[in-house]
Amino acid sequence: MADETDPKAKTVLVAARCPKCGGVLGAPEKGTYTCEYCGTSFMARELMAGKSVDLRKFYERALEAVEEGDYGRANEYFERILETDASEYQAWIGKGIAGAYARLSETQVLEAGEVLSCVDMALEHFDGDDREAFERQLADRVGALAVDLFDRVTKEGANDEKNMRSLLDLLAYWEEKGTDELECWIATVAVAEKQAVPPKARRKPGVTYLTFHYPFKNVAEDYAGKIRAKYDSAFTTAFERRAESKARLLKSFKTVGKYLLIGAGVAVAIVVLIIIVLVILGLFGLTYFF
Repeated sequence: MADETDPKAKTVLVAARCPKCGGVLGAPEKGTYTCEYCGTSFMARELMAGKSVDLRKFYERALEAVEEGDYGRANEYFERILETDASEYQAWIGKGIAGAYARLSETQVLEAGEVLSCVDMALEHFDGDDREAFERQLADRVGALAVDLFDRVTKEGANDEKNMRSLLDLLAYWEEKGTDELECWIATVAVAEKQAVPPKARRKPGVTYLTFHYPFKNVAEDYAGKIRAKYDSAFTTAFERRAESKARLLKSFKTVGKYLLIGAGVAVAIVVLIIIVLVILGLFGLTYFF
């Protein structure tokens, strides 16, 4: 099982905002947030100063659970916050992302719909000034979540078709509303390539890439084409790299075969020449004898 305390997971989970500049904060370290935009540091309790005692308590416990990598418990506290006040948009973000990690740990199943539903609720209740910037930042967090979950499902062997489709749904949201198009496309190719080869084929030596799950293969090739066209890149899919490798191998076989045929032809010619010489010598010998 993947390490539940992976710092990358914490980074995509917490989405508090800096009270000084309004930027989205990363994960807290020992209860302290540091804004990467203006450099100001805040204690978690300071960010909750305007909240009720119950909400502060639930947020603090949720953040403690995140620090410990206990996403199931964190998700429970985010749900309790929403039961108290459904307009807490940060709790909707926490519920969606912590819930995804918890569900994967417990059942090895991903539900993109649940994550995106929570994201929609967070956007609905967002009370800041720059909604568009918040939506882009939130989409980038969804993309980071998808990339981290891809690493986890791959390590845990949970990369079945349903989970990979969920990851592609999260990446599609990132592509539509996020800011890092190239990274999104590269991640989409990686996810699609992983599922393009059916699990049974992957378990048989020598069969890999001979049998494809074509909808996923087509996605991988389409996005690789987008990367090449827009970013003037030599980016290739695993299928293309394998085809090139096969072509080089076939070319080397043909070259070897060509030289073998030439060598065989020369050998046959020498044998024939020897036979002719022997026959001529034999005829001369018979003539001399008579």
